Amino acid sequence: MLFPLLILTATGGARSNGASPAFFSFQPLDPANGVMPSVLETRPAGGCECRAFCVADPACLGNGYSLDTGLCLLTDVLPLPERLEPSAALWHWHARGGARGLGEPCTLGSECWSVTPGGACLAGVCGCRPQFQLDGDRCAKTGGFLAVGNGRLSAEPTAEAATADVDECKRLCADNTTCMACDFSPSDGRCLLYAQGIVSDAGSGGDELSFVWQFPRPDGVVPASARLVQDQQVIRVGITTGLEAAHTCFANNAIVYPGVSQTHLNDLNAAWPEIFSTMEPSYVGLDDLLVEGTFVTSDGEDAPSVGWGATEPNNANNEDCVTTSRDGVFLNDVECHLPFMVLCQYMGDNLALGKLSWMSMVSPGSAAANGNDGDPLSAASMTLTDGPPLTWTVDLGGPVQVTSVLFASGAAVGRDTEVRVGTDWRLFDERHSARCVLRAQPFVAALYARLLRCDEPVTGRYVRIIRRGPELTLELADLAVFGNRLEAPEGGCPACP
Repeated sequence: MLFPLLILTATGGARSNGASPAFFSFQPLDPANGVMPSVLETRPAGGCECRAFCVADPACLGNGYSLDTGLCLLTDVLPLPERLEPSAALWHWHARGGARGLGEPCTLGSECWSVTPGGACLAGVCGCRPQFQLDGDRCAKTGGFLAVGNGRLSAEPTAEAATADVDECKRLCADNTTCMACDFSPSDGRCLLYAQGIVSDAGSGGDELSFVWQFPRPDGVVPASARLVQDQQVIRVGITTGLEAAHTCFANNAIVYPGVSQTHLNDLNAAWPEIFSTMEPSYVGLDDLLVEGTFVTSDGEDAPSVGWGATEPNNANNEDCVTTSRDGVFLNDVECHLPFMVLCQYMGDNLALGKLSWMSMVSPGSAAANGNDGDPLSAASMTLTDGPPLTWTVDLGGPVQVTSVLFASGAAVGRDTEVRVGTDWRLFDERHSARCVLRAQPFVAALYARLLRCDEPVTGRYVRIIRRGPELTLELADLAVFGNRLEAPEGGCPACP
């Protein structure tokens, strides 16, 4: 049996996480000789007492009382005039405010997910958020579990159960829309469910088996022009130089396409034959800008298998960038100043774009907001003279399971950089935040961009970039954050179709 751990509000009810204040108000319908077809509970009560019973039950979406019968009815379906079934008695119905079911009109995301976890306001109608799918009358999350070791979860659990084995514990979490992680203790069969995954490096310190739910991809709507190549969405954008290719893709919430093996090239040709029928090369995400002869992909990986041409790479004229051949059959190293089309891999919504950000030091002529304005040509920069490490922080506006960040460098080479995700804007120690990634060695060339994947998905509201010594400067042209929102955007889902 699953035992929910509820938080009581001042009203005495169990408030849904993040529900708007309107969720605790009620809107009257005109008195009518009708009752709702779905009834949670029937009890003798007057109007005020009836509403109080409904407030105390988050599953209650409306209440009705009848002076003729002296009864109070609670319903789990939003009362609407057209939903009432004929009744001899006169009833006074009240619909819960700020609550809308799937398929009902909405203006705010909270109206939908306060009733249906995983719901969102899509084009004015409640539906399932991206990364969730309709399953009967609920929104079921997609994806699967990632084993992250022992005792990794330290947030407050939302429910506890005694289960026979780890598979049953994982099933309970998988079937619970709001469960994003679970712990299973083999010694006593205890299963704990969590609404958030890894929120600190410290974890619980126990020996429980920890699992985090991982969505198939970050939030975002794939561009209509994208083509699917080996489970990745690839777009081709306008002519640019090799040095500007990363910024061009950045503006499209993308990285320069890192698929550089011969298999990738073959699949690219099969999925998009018209690209190469024009006999025009395209930039791909491979370069040796940092160390001559050491090629690294745009997502920061070594490339052990590259579909080079027979005499490539030859560095004939200081060639640090890479394009497809004119027929797309193999790769060439080329001079980075040459203008070609560029292939980009779409990553998802930039969850940091335009959000509140700040720096640890005031830097004349450089604002923190330049670091997440979507324009890599502007930069947020600081120079350390003495004191603590340099930091730049962005508030994502709500809890996010962060999977990667796209770091666009300014005029300085990026190195000695740590990315942490936290739940408290003031505290980024190991008990209050989790490391996404640490790069001690140079990882991105000046005026270029590199994707940094988190070592494992980490959850929090705040993302902090930390530059430690011996570097004395933090220059961030722009930062994009990719991942999955754990709450629907309040204003609906602007990126949804």
